[in-house]
Amino acid sequence: MITEIYNDGASLKYLEGRFYNIFKQSIENIWVEGNLVKIRTDRTIYDFDYTKITTPVAASADALRILIEGYCDSDLEVAIGDPDDAEASSDTGTFSLIAFFKRLLTKITTLNAKDFATESTLGNIEGKLGSPTETPPATDTASSAVNGRLQRIAQNISTTNGKTATDVHQRIHSANYWNFGDNVNLGSGGVRDILIITGATKKAHIYATVQAFNVSSNKTISVDVYEGTTVSANGTGLTIFANNRGNILVPELTAFHTPTVTTTGTAIMPTRIGKDEMQLFSTRPGEEYDFNSNTKYLIRITSLIANNDVRFNSGFYEV
Repeated sequence: MITEIYNDGASLKYLEGRFYNIFKQSIENIWVEGNLVKIRTDRTIYDFDYTKITTPVAASADALRILIEGYCDSDLEVAIGDPDDAEASSDTGTFSLIAFFKRLLTKITTLNAKDFATESTLGNIEGKLGSPTETPPATDTASSAVNGRLQRIAQNISTTNGKTATDVHQRIHSANYWNFGDNVNLGSGGVRDILIITGATKKAHIYATVQAFNVSSNKTISVDVYEGTTVSANGTGLTIFANNRGNILVPELTAFHTPTVTTTGTAIMPTRIGKDEMQLFSTRPGEEYDFNSNTKYLIRITSLIANNDVRFNSGFYEV
């Protein structure tokens, strides 16, 4: 057979090409030892046993092709396995591909049947992650699962985003800050009412001061503040000025003086009595007021002396 291969240039060329396709190596020499056809390549020597050829063929390159391919097919079949192969008994043993695949399918079936709430390993993981409805911890350091801890972080971020009362400067730059005021001369017992109506959808974070310029007495004015005031007429509108003059936006809040008051509403701070400048809602952090949306507020200024020049001033932003 080998002689006939060498004498048939076309068969030899075919054999070399077929061998290279299978092994990715080039044939350098072919010879016979007993029942073995030995092929030397540029890398190693292969032994092929004649007995692997089950179909009778003439001694030719085609016979050697069948021998080579039969050798390869036999190894490949062993590696892939038979459809009836039993499931592999371990993850690392020597088994066919089909046996390993059956083992994998069995593990997937077992995993799908697990109740993650009670299964020991995955149950512990779920406990560490926490339920989607888990209550966040009361403090930053209290014991909590990951989900509760994340909710705590989200709450802290929301709180931080809402802490704008101390940053009036930033509010002015973002065109969300306005001011208004009123000046009046009051006689003894004279009253000046300031009506503030918040917007339908936005609360007003507000501060206010009242100044009395007649300082001949230690007690020149008293101020009361009410919420939920009702009026039959709003009175005269007060002009609201935008602090950012390059980006003037219109707030929802409106303000008036001398409204026609039907009921004053609920007092929301003690009566203030004093002289000179009186801070109603200070600009210092924590002392301003958040006025509810869609609500009327009344600031009532009463002069305790005659010929009293009084100024009311307020600044606010909306949230």
